[in-house]
Amino acid sequence: MFKKSVIIKTKNIRPNFKLNLDYKLIIYFTLFLCGVIIGVLLIKNAGDDFNRFFSDLLIKHVNAKKHNSFITDFCFVFLCLLLLFFLNYLCSLSAVGFPFIWLILIGFGVCCGAVTGEFFITFGLKGLGFCLLVDIPCYAITAATLVCCCCESTKICNNIFFYLFGNYGCDSGRNQLLKEYTLKYVIMCLPLLLGAFASTVCFKMFSGFFTFT
Repeated sequence: MFKKSVIIKTKNIRPNFKLNLDYKLIIYFTLFLCGVIIGVLLIKNAGDDFNRFFSDLLIKHVNAKKHNSFITDFCFVFLCLLLLFFLNYLCSLSAVGFPFIWLILIGFGVCCGAVTGEFFITFGLKGLGFCLLVDIPCYAITAATLVCCCCESTKICNNIFFYLFGNYGCDSGRNQLLKEYTLKYVIMCLPLLLGAFASTVCFKMFSGFFTFT
């Protein structure tokens, strides 16, 4: 599935230089952006009661984090991200896991868009500044990692589908494929440590400049 790639020729950089962009990267990045847009629109069109409830929830979360230690915040963020990626990994082990992989990516985008949209709608530029300094670095690292993992998840779903309904054949090949995929997935998830670290550092550095009541 999605075996083709986009080849962009650039004459101004270097003769005969080619940049290969996988269709899956473009598709999954677009799905994430769609999720962000959906999240922002949901918050924008939500009622006052829901916005008040959601903003109060975010304020309580931010104020509670200010009293946590660095290690506590880091472990909490990392475990949340790890759970998200573990769900994506489980979905990839199904021959029909494609829709769930897409939903996880879109759902993460919706969460990012909803949080950012709520801070901006409720607190204006102060809320937007808070998101840019504290939340966006972690969102960007996590989204890039999740998009890459979704591309690999699509490949393994495709292979499992053909193992079940195609002509691939032997159990040893299937086991080897699963081992290689699991190792590759673990390696791709290593940036989650960076995302959790960036989230914790940015919060400790900049959250003191913002007061939400």
